[in-house]
Amino acid sequence: MAEPARPGATGPGPASPFPTASPHRRLPGPLVLWVGLGGALGVLLNAGTHALLDGPGAALFGPAAGSTPAMVVANLLGAFLLGLLNGRARTSRAPWDERVTAALGTGVLGAYTSFSALAALLGTPVTAALSAPGTASAERILGGLGAGLLLVAAVAAAGTLCAWAGLRAGSRSGAADPAREAAR
Repeated sequence: MAEPARPGATGPGPASPFPTASPHRRLPGPLVLWVGLGGALGVLLNAGTHALLDGPGAALFGPAAGSTPAMVVANLLGAFLLGLLNGRARTSRAPWDERVTAALGTGVLGAYTSFSALAALLGTPVTAALSAPGTASAERILGGLGAGLLLVAAVAAAGTLCAWAGLRAGSRSGAADPAREAAR
């Protein structure tokens, strides 16, 4: 059974959420290479955000609790930018090369945001409760876990709103095409 044609592609292939360019306009190299290069840039941008907000020593070697503000900023800004990228790529007059969207979205912004670190943040209050002087009571540990869950839920909700705002902004900036406006 043949796969559905990609939008903007010249032959059959897997459906893509992003429009793709014709083969003569593609970037050279495999997709994974572009994601990896984008990821390397994203990690550097994340370290820069930590250095700017937490101080140069905390960027790579600081404690998890010291990097919480930078982690929150990176996740919220990254969510907004990912929404903006998706909105712009989907409403652009010219199709975007899938390697560009993969390098910028999965690569740069995937590495810039650190949602895995956000999940690890859940354990920070529990670790603080366990390492506090005196005995670690169940009440203190459960309180720390509750505070961690509340922080993760708040950042996840704010990240969803940021992604939505970016998607709306990106969709508006690409909607200057009168034919596209009429189709809405």
